[in-house]
Amino acid sequence: MPKYRGYVVANRGPKGRTAMRDSGKTHSTKAGAISDMKKDNSRWMKKNYSDEWARKANFQYGAVPDGKFADGSEGNKKLLKWHDANKDGRKELLGKKGYMRGQLQDQLGKTNEFARKNLYPPGY
Repeated sequence: MPKYRGYVVANRGPKGRTAMRDSGKTHSTKAGAISDMKKDNSRWMKKNYSDEWARKANFQYGAVPDGKFADGSEGNKKLLKWHDANKDGRKELLGKKGYMRGQLQDQLGKTNEFARKNLYPPGY
C-alpha cells in the first residue's frame, strides 16, 4: 500500500502557478496527507503572509504517492502539469468519496440531454 505526500498548488501572481510538496512525513491515506498539508500551509501563511495574499493564492490541495515525482523544482513542475492534466480525476485525488458515481451521473445526464434534444418532439 503506497504512502501519500500532500501537495499544494498556488497562484504566484504574474509568474503563474506553482506546486509544492509537503516535506514532512508521509501518510497512509490521501485524506490524511491533504489534511496535514492544509494545516502546515495554514501555519506557514499566518506566519509569513497577509490574509489578502493568501486569498489571491487560490490554494488547491491534493496528494500523490510518495516518490511519483523526483525531488526538487523539476519534480514540482511535473507535479503541476500532472495536477492540471487530471482536473477531472482530482476529486478522487482529494480523497472525496463517490468519484465514480459522480462520473456515471454526469454521463447519464449528458445522455438524457442528448435524448431530449434529438429523440423527443419539441416541448417534451
